[in-house]
Amino acid sequence: MSHSSTGTTGIAVAIVIAIAVLAPRAGADQVREKVVVLDVSITGDAPKELRKSLVASLGGGLYSAGYAVIQPDKLKEALSTAPELDGCATPTCLETLAVMLGETRLFVRARITAAGAAYNIELEMLTPSAGSGGAIARIEQSCEVCSLPELNSTLSDAAVALRQRVAEQSSAADAVFRFTIKSEPPGASVMIDGLAAGTTMLSSDLPAGRHQVTLRYSGYKDAVRTIEVSRSGINELEVTLERAPPPPPPRRYRPHLTLGLVSIGAGLVGIGAGAYLLAIDGDGTCSRSDGGECKEVNATLLPGLVSLGAGAGLTGLGVYLITRTRLRQQAAAAAIAPTRGGWAVVVTGRF
Repeated sequence: MSHSSTGTTGIAVAIVIAIAVLAPRAGADQVREKVVVLDVSITGDAPKELRKSLVASLGGGLYSAGYAVIQPDKLKEALSTAPELDGCATPTCLETLAVMLGETRLFVRARITAAGAAYNIELEMLTPSAGSGGAIARIEQSCEVCSLPELNSTLSDAAVALRQRVAEQSSAADAVFRFTIKSEPPGASVMIDGLAAGTTMLSSDLPAGRHQVTLRYSGYKDAVRTIEVSRSGINELEVTLERAPPPPPPRRYRPHLTLGLVSIGAGLVGIGAGAYLLAIDGDGTCSRSDGGECKEVNATLLPGLVSLGAGAGLTGLGVYLITRTRLRQQAAAAAIAPTRGGWAVVVTGRF
């Protein structure tokens, strides 16, 4: 009886130990972030049937990284009702797909490029809240000479590295550091990432990463700089603004120039016509019905003189109008200047 009690107690202890060991694992599976594999595309000279094993390797790597992978059948079912979402990558499209799946907002896309025994692997983690690009992390790994088992292992390792990159990006995005912006001359207005931030000298708390800074000051050219905010970097920007060239004087419409050119053109035509009419004045022949010939005198003297005079007048008017546009009115100035023989009054100006 005593032996039986001891055996029962041992079994009970073993069950408790098993529960204690397995419970954390079960709990860990429950809190895993869920992810959907959107696509595994293969380009190059790799066999297309390789895709099935690569999908399995990617899923295994994501699980090893701490994710729970949603079954491909659920994605296939969602795309069957909305085929336009196939190849989804934009935030709007990802948001629609996330609502349809109802389990995750994380998506993974894989691209494998093959060239003989060399493979290049590119993984992207996407989410609807990542902005215009959709991706929150990217990673790329290559294998120069890979067997198929090595390729699958490399893809699995890349999935683990992708999780680490996501964590790094998230940590960096949460970090905020003090950044100081100075300018010469001071007092320039500052825009950071398109938003007004104040005037120099300016100190502002900025999240880690790249930002675009624009400095503006009246009479100076805009200065645009890209800054990198980080824990270890020099979080300070000093810019010497460059003076802007003076604006060109406004161009004035000068109708006299246009009228002058038109007048000269018409005048030259009139002069040419008048010269022709004068040249043929008194010339010409005619035919008679009896076969004889008679002189026919051209009376073009008066029209020729009129045309010649009008052409000369228009040409002169045109020259006057063009010359007038080049004259600038300037007030006359008078001054008394010494000369060898005494003094003289000097008048300057354009008339």
